Amino acid sequence: MKRLIYIFSSLLLLLIVSCSGSEVFNKADPVEGVSVGTIITNPKPPAELTSTNIFPEFKEQLPGLQQFDSEKVDMGSITALSNIPVRKMLRKIYNVGTINELDVLKMFASLTRFGSEVQNVFNTNALSVPVLENAEIQLEEAVVLLNYAKMKWIIKVAPELNNPEYTRLYFINPDTNDIQASYVYMKNDAGDAVKGMLGFVNPKVSHDDSSFGTRVIILTYDFSNNKQNLFNIRLDRLQGGLGPLVAQKFMQCDVVGQFCIGEEQSIISRPPERVLDTPTPRYLWHSGSNDICFGEMDYRAGIAEVKETVFYTGSMETIAFDACTLPKPIWGDHVFTPEDLFVRVEDTLLFQSAFDSIFGDGQSIDSWFANISPDYIDLTFEL
Repeated sequence: MKRLIYIFSSLLLLLIVSCSGSEVFNKADPVEGVSVGTIITNPKPPAELTSTNIFPEFKEQLPGLQQFDSEKVDMGSITALSNIPVRKMLRKIYNVGTINELDVLKMFASLTRFGSEVQNVFNTNALSVPVLENAEIQLEEAVVLLNYAKMKWIIKVAPELNNPEYTRLYFINPDTNDIQASYVYMKNDAGDAVKGMLGFVNPKVSHDDSSFGTRVIILTYDFSNNKQNLFNIRLDRLQGGLGPLVAQKFMQCDVVGQFCIGEEQSIISRPPERVLDTPTPRYLWHSGSNDICFGEMDYRAGIAEVKETVFYTGSMETIAFDACTLPKPIWGDHVFTPEDLFVRVEDTLLFQSAFDSIFGDGQSIDSWFANISPDYIDLTFEL
């Protein structure tokens, strides 16, 4: 997988900046003389407004995700398993709603609330997407973005000139004028978001390794084919005395068949050492069932190989080896290495960290253009 976040050529950066309209918002300057919730530029005549949210319904598009709740499995019986790799994989699998204390399900709920508020302001001001010109609004009420920051966000809206079916949003902290998030997304004819990438940074925990909190999150999704819904989350998270963690999780779901396959890779080694944490489970689940099929991935020989499969019967809390088959997901042949994950601030020797690469000086859009792009959505999954 290409190092999409922390390595990019100067030629690509110049191309993106020159073709994507970066001259429009060179600085996240305060908005003077504009009432809260007012559009500076109304880019398009009012149209039939069918959209209710700038984000998709993630839980509906990833069926059965909410089943992986630690209360639904006897963690004591898992802990008692004599097979240590199986025990570790089950603990990771049944923590699928979280990546080391980042609660993904709560994050989805937060995005739904936030996206609804933003869309309501868009609808009130007859702002339909994709936009043709630049616009700017500020939320009337303070709203939480990704469970980290509650404020009356300034939102700058811009067309993606290289990808006119997409719209780009910048979420700006009104107190510091820092850009803390950017989102590019595309809607279908029904007005639903079906493809997008959201990046978020939290400067408060950027370089303090004694802190707890997520420094960087990038969410990528492609829900344009409901038999192959794709989702990826990448993060860099500080965990106090445990140090920094970087991780990513892939999911591929068939909404029609109501089943998904997932995989997670992480680095928890002390910086600057970068070693993939093991075991790395790949697992299959069906909505409405507590039974799962999983296996440990082995990448050491330069090929992606499942060592052996394990079938876990959730209702009986029993395991059976080689009793199920794992289908191959879209990323199935990729051999994952530490280079596929974010570079932590503490890792930096030759390469820039993901946080510094995305956040930049805090107020320039160039770094966001270079890291959050429609072009990277397909590249995230087509490894």
